[in-house]
Amino acid sequence: MSTRPLSPHLVAYTDATMVAGAEQSLAAVIEHLPAPVRVSVVGPHRDTITAIAGRRPGAHAVMTPPLATKGDLLNAGAVRRVLVGLQPSVIHLNKTEVGDLRYVELVVRSIRSLRVVSVVHHVEAPATVPAQVLSRWLALRADAVVAVSSRLARQLERVLDLPPGRVSAIPNALPQHPVAQRPAGDWLVVGALARFVPHKAVDDLIAAVAATESARLLIGGDGPERDRLEQQIHRLDVGDRVELLGWVDPDRVLANCDVVASAARIEGHPLSLLDARRRGLPIVAADVGGVAEIVDHGVTGFLVPPRHVTGLAVAIDRLAADRELVASMGAAAKAAADADADPSDMAAAYVEKFWPEAQLAVRGRATAETSTPSSLRRSG
Repeated sequence: MSTRPLSPHLVAYTDATMVAGAEQSLAAVIEHLPAPVRVSVVGPHRDTITAIAGRRPGAHAVMTPPLATKGDLLNAGAVRRVLVGLQPSVIHLNKTEVGDLRYVELVVRSIRSLRVVSVVHHVEAPATVPAQVLSRWLALRADAVVAVSSRLARQLERVLDLPPGRVSAIPNALPQHPVAQRPAGDWLVVGALARFVPHKAVDDLIAAVAATESARLLIGGDGPERDRLEQQIHRLDVGDRVELLGWVDPDRVLANCDVVASAARIEGHPLSLLDARRRGLPIVAADVGGVAEIVDHGVTGFLVPPRHVTGLAVAIDRLAADRELVASMGAAAKAAADADADPSDMAAAYVEKFWPEAQLAVRGRATAETSTPSSLRRSG
């Protein structure tokens, strides 16, 4: 752990190829850090790091060569030179999966007096034994390991065989949103926001809506599975009830639906569901990752097992048949969202990980501007 005097320069590293939920969460953190903190967003994909850095005035986007696979290891020296040249006091490693950025983290471990905070958004066991061993070794040596929900924190400890309490939980957060009620129509409109990739299981949502009689589906998103999903829609003859909107502003979906659904088989603490809850929309979702910390089953929506198309269809049919239930669940969802922490609280929780008790200069400035309420659930 670093003992050098505090120089409040945070370097956030991501190798994401696009801005999805994990990157939006990172952007919210850096946007709400206290003013004295300088921020650099570093990674191999210019559009991603530029978009994240753009959320904070004065933040810099700094390119590095890729360092994601064994084939990239020749780039390790160049990545190290970039990081050393930036002279950060803290590095935030923004990991979509447990084993992500392990080669970058090895490089970071070679830089003296640099505090390392490892942030994991999805928890799946690394694919190989060597990756598992290396990920565990790095997690034990990081200054702090964070997962984006309490449930994910405990899962990460089990997956990597870490001591209980080794992983802290800092849930994702969004600002509050005014509720605009959509006039009830003949159809229950189900909304979804997802990348068209296998683990998002958009095909399960389409199949579930096809199995109902009174529901339509609006899907905002795109990706490599689009052609297959279009073929499924044609095969099930639901082209009049399922609309693929492409990448659109989330409001294009969420302002025009009655219910939000997710069939994802791997999730963290999804911003799309947090967004639905703060708008007062009931949620039907597969019970994976930290979703159960967003959806109170039977109160703010329904949870079903992953890969359970029938369960999704039954829940959607129940809401289609009972608009009073839709309204009551929506009201309960908004009330739950009102009690959530906001992005300033989330950033303050990260400040405590970036600059802990022994380094009070920045922590004092942060807590003077944003204090962390008891509603921000953290552990570890």
